[in-house]
Amino acid sequence: MNERYHIISTLASGGSGSIQQAWDRTENRDVAIKRLNHLNTAHQAALVREARTLYALRHPYIVTVYDYGSDDQGAYLVMELIKGESLDKRLSRGPLDLAAFKLLVTQTLEAVGAAHDAGLIHRDLKPENIMLPWNQHGHLEVKLIDFGLAQELPADGGLQDSMAGSIYFMAPEQFGSGYVDVRTDLYALGCVYYFALTGQLPFPGEEKAQVITSHLYPPRQPLGELRPDLSDALCLWVEQLIRVKPTDRPPSAAAALAAFRRLGTNLQVQAATSVTEAAVMVLEDEELPAVLPDDEPDEEPVLLTLDEEETSVLSVLADEPETSPEPPVTTVYGEEEESPMVDVSSEPETSSALEPKSFRTEEPALLPAAVSATHAEPAKPTSRAETARRPAQASMRPGTKRRSSLVMIFTAFGFVLLAQLAIVSYFKYAGREAREQRLLQLSESDQPEGSDVDIRMLLEFLQDPAHQDQAAKALTQIRGGSYIDDILSEHLEEIKNHRAAARLVQITGQRRSIAAVEPLLRMTNDPRTDVREAVWLALGRITPEEKLPQVLAQARKSSGSDLKMVEQSLIAAIRGALDPKVATQHVLRAYRQSTGQAENRTLFFNVLTHVGGDETLDIVTEAIADPSQKLRLAAITTLAQYPTHEPLAIITTRFLKEEDEACRIYLLLAARELVGNPGPSSQQTLFLQVQSLYSNTRDTEEKRYVAGIMSRVIAPGTAAFFEEFANEADDSLKAEARDLAEIFRNKLTQVLPVAPNGTAQLPAEKADYRSDSSIALEKDILINWTQEGDWASWLVEFPQSGPYEIAIYQSHTSDQLGTYEVLLAGQTLLTAAVKTGGASDFKGFVVGNVQVEQPGIYRLRVRAKTIPHEGELFRVQKMVVKALPK
Repeated sequence: MNERYHIISTLASGGSGSIQQAWDRTENRDVAIKRLNHLNTAHQAALVREARTLYALRHPYIVTVYDYGSDDQGAYLVMELIKGESLDKRLSRGPLDLAAFKLLVTQTLEAVGAAHDAGLIHRDLKPENIMLPWNQHGHLEVKLIDFGLAQELPADGGLQDSMAGSIYFMAPEQFGSGYVDVRTDLYALGCVYYFALTGQLPFPGEEKAQVITSHLYPPRQPLGELRPDLSDALCLWVEQLIRVKPTDRPPSAAAALAAFRRLGTNLQVQAATSVTEAAVMVLEDEELPAVLPDDEPDEEPVLLTLDEEETSVLSVLADEPETSPEPPVTTVYGEEEESPMVDVSSEPETSSALEPKSFRTEEPALLPAAVSATHAEPAKPTSRAETARRPAQASMRPGTKRRSSLVMIFTAFGFVLLAQLAIVSYFKYAGREAREQRLLQLSESDQPEGSDVDIRMLLEFLQDPAHQDQAAKALTQIRGGSYIDDILSEHLEEIKNHRAAARLVQITGQRRSIAAVEPLLRMTNDPRTDVREAVWLALGRITPEEKLPQVLAQARKSSGSDLKMVEQSLIAAIRGALDPKVATQHVLRAYRQSTGQAENRTLFFNVLTHVGGDETLDIVTEAIADPSQKLRLAAITTLAQYPTHEPLAIITTRFLKEEDEACRIYLLLAARELVGNPGPSSQQTLFLQVQSLYSNTRDTEEKRYVAGIMSRVIAPGTAAFFEEFANEADDSLKAEARDLAEIFRNKLTQVLPVAPNGTAQLPAEKADYRSDSSIALEKDILINWTQEGDWASWLVEFPQSGPYEIAIYQSHTSDQLGTYEVLLAGQTLLTAAVKTGGASDFKGFVVGNVQVEQPGIYRLRVRAKTIPHEGELFRVQKMVVKALPK
């Protein structure tokens, strides 16, 4: 590969992979090369699948793949280098006009239709995956990218292999039963079209559960209310694409496009009465995409962001459109023209959204200075004789003498002042080179050690933008004694520069400096939003249980946009506490004391549902049975964030009594989120609870949602459930149920049994892990534990109740240690990683013992709790479960 492709630069990189710009020596063209960082079998297979999909699918509105293969670094994909920007970037400047919208609809539906005809469903259509290449004509043109989640399905659809995509544009069936077909992509495009016309998401929400449930209803704001200038026919066409039931949407992309074309010019309430200048794409200097101008080939492109959770973004290099020669451009110096979006109601449909604005061609006029109407005559030369005849003048007038003296005095004073400034500058900058050398030494050391003099020097450099990153790195890692944290805490409220202040707050949080709690509490009232955000984040990291009442008191004073950061801070403080139960008690007390204070009560309720606990379950039980339907919906939505599956029993009981249709759907969605969490119940017990939900469903739609819940339960009865479900279900569900039955027969083979009075080996390759984390499987080792909350889990079958010992085989190379927890059968074991030596030096350590109350299949989960300042928590080879004598 290296012989053919010359790598020029990295355009995007992230935890999951990178995209590079390269030159194809064989074809003499720019290309983009997509790679994954780690040799993860599943991810590599997905990349190869994407390559094959696109290589076979050639369409003018779909990104072209030139080549694909694999080498010693793994699989790679070579594709065209798109010079332009994403639709998401374009819409950040305002909605599209109707001319551009018509092109967007026509081209995207043609592209999606071609993919469907080839047997592919994209499953992740969103503005970020629709590129707008520059072109010489200036009109809108699209390229669909990122078919990494595309799935080969028969024409009548099938069960998706995983739930993936952006939740703001995903169809309801992707959250529920998982049965997708071509209408799933049409729903996503409908969301894109709504967004393109309004600049607003049709289904917004702050929490994942809120977004998911909003997809079950029509958009919160009808399209016609946001755009009253649009015709009812156009609004209805868009709304048909985003109907909840697939059967209510157009049957195909071709049918949707035909219906759109039948609208003709009937897109606005009335035609525009005046011709206005077409809306143009105005790129401000600070928002220019990555550009490589033809006359400056060495300029570095701006790096784009590689999405790590749900998509693998195509590298995009924006460039100037290639146009025919234009007359000279007039530049008005000192002014920056802005071109606002044209009101669609007054814009003719034939205008192009991307037509470049014309510029004046004459040279800018230079205004001369004012000139007197009467020109002065030039002075005539004076003869020496005439000069001699003039009367002699006094050698110096008294006033002139005084002025001369003053000038001398001021001149002398100026010299003295300059001398003093020179002396001050000398002492100020004397040793600057040595100080910068010391800064470099501290910032590049893995374990820097310093004195109080070093700390004060680093604090000065922290306020210098040119050295801020180096100083922040050194301050985060430096060692030497408790006085370091004391000095940092003393300076927290003294630094006035807001960037430096926010960085220092972050540093105290990363150092977990308890001494900083008091000054940080005072800084929660700081007028600068970024500083307050850093303060609450730091408090979440460093607040011990005994300081939590003070933090809660300050939390009560917060309001508005701060409430979300306060909530996250309190959740982090409880999860990081040495005794989470004691910390939770403080929040329970605050919740009970906030009666009549709706904002505070909601805040503390949200925190409690995130951290759990026995008394929290009692509060949840009351909330989801509240007489107010609005309060019930809010409580159920928050319930989906609960850390264990314990509320599933409460949901099952409430579902039997709940009459409101919306609340019933919310309960099922919450159950779907909870059933995969760790907790005290075995998979067999969870199976019985979900079966109870199924027996109380009222219609086919509810059965679909329960089937989605059951698809997350790995129990011996799951396959039989879906076989029976296939016999009873209507035709639309039979095929799906049979597929699920086969899937679960295969999944049961992944369960690892503990031998009676023996052990079970849980190798890394048998683990599931968070799809949106950076964890990867490399050579049968789980690596890249770099984020708090990262987890891996195994399904383990315990033959009998009793005590079991849990051990981990891990390696770690640094003296900096993080912590993690093992969750099994409703119990939590907290411990720290251990330094073993080399990265391949794996050693076994006993984490602790758990008591299993009932035999059955359980999820054993390892979850990162705190991560060292730099590097990863550890590398995991396997877990071992050993039965102990009763």
